[in-house]
Amino acid sequence: MIINKMPRSFFRLNNSGIALVAVLAILVVLAIMAASFTALMNIENKQSQVQMNSQQLDMLIGSGLEQAKAIITVDDIMSFNDKSKINPLFVLPGSGDSYSKWIFVKDSEGKICGRYRFRIEDESSKVNINKAFLLKKGRGTG
Repeated sequence: MIINKMPRSFFRLNNSGIALVAVLAILVVLAIMAASFTALMNIENKQSQVQMNSQQLDMLIGSGLEQAKAIITVDDIMSFNDKSKINPLFVLPGSGDSYSKWIFVKDSEGKICGRYRFRIEDESSKVNINKAFLLKKGRGTG
């Protein structure tokens, strides 16, 4: 008969370090989750800023269009023969200035947050050079 002379502690599993490994694994998972949450928060913050800027731009465009409609309506009622009655926001071509002046929009703190200008041109006097020298009416083939 063969007697096993191995000590009993040899066959027992040593579980003394498993708690440390489990805690480290959980901490790594939590750190990854925190980093991804921070990245997502930054993306959402940038997206909300872009959305806010887009809405401000839409409001600025709308206010500029409404102001242009009001000025054109008022100037249309007045006589255009008298050049002194033309709105000073519209600069006449050939007067040495540019075609229009910038109108600055300020926020409640007085900082400039946008600008727009009116530029009105007469499109009826322009010539389409793509069709100016065509001998026959064509469909764009010349």
